[in-house]
Amino acid sequence: MCNPRRVKVRASKRLSQAWQAELERTVALSATVTGEARIIEPVGAGLAPPVRARLAEILADDPDWEKTEDGLRRDVPGGHLLYHPDTGELEIVATVAAEVSAEGQARRVIGGVAEAEAQVEVTVGYYEDGYRGRTKRVAEREGREQAEGEAEKQAVREAAERAGSEREAAERRLREQEGALLAEARADAEQALAGARAARQDEVTAGAERRVRELHQGYLGYFNRPLTHAYRDVLLERAARADAHNLVYVEDEGVIKIQFEVE
Repeated sequence: MCNPRRVKVRASKRLSQAWQAELERTVALSATVTGEARIIEPVGAGLAPPVRARLAEILADDPDWEKTEDGLRRDVPGGHLLYHPDTGELEIVATVAAEVSAEGQARRVIGGVAEAEAQVEVTVGYYEDGYRGRTKRVAEREGREQAEGEAEKQAVREAAERAGSEREAAERRLREQEGALLAEARADAEQALAGARAARQDEVTAGAERRVRELHQGYLGYFNRPLTHAYRDVLLERAARADAHNLVYVEDEGVIKIQFEVE
């Protein structure tokens, strides 16, 4: 064994690492789509003025009917009735509503590539006479492997650090755009909601038309009793004014029978 020697081996490694920063915002909106249909019945058009006047008084005193600026209103399942004392018209109104919702999204993406290069130098020993196989060639091979391995580790670490720093900087820039991103998402949601409302409008309108026909078939169930009582009160008042005798008044299951004699 003689003449130990050392050899220096250098290696370099260049790496690139892609990075991406993303900011996404979602806005959810909802709305009510309403369909309305109405039928007008001239229920009071043929009534005598005293009967019409008494009918309005009875409806005004009925807790099921509410006095409004437009007339006397009664809510019924799926709509309402609105009686106009001045014209004697009864509006039968049906309303059908449906909830619709939509979402809008806006997204920003920034990407890039971080570059890194590492250079490493190692020193490896050998023997000039190749003692125990430690020749210069063996030393150079081992040194190259060590240097390349360490260079790659350093390059990977540096590339990751640079990618992280660049991504964080991009994320800060994206956060500065959050207001604009939310505005875009809202505009997208509003457009989608308008489409959803339009798609449901025909459906709810058709539903209201079906419902108003149903209400029209049964509206007398809400209106006949007050109307009958209006006739009753007017007739009884006339009988009293005329000093009628042999007065017979019977009310049975919604049917009123009045009989009297006047000289």
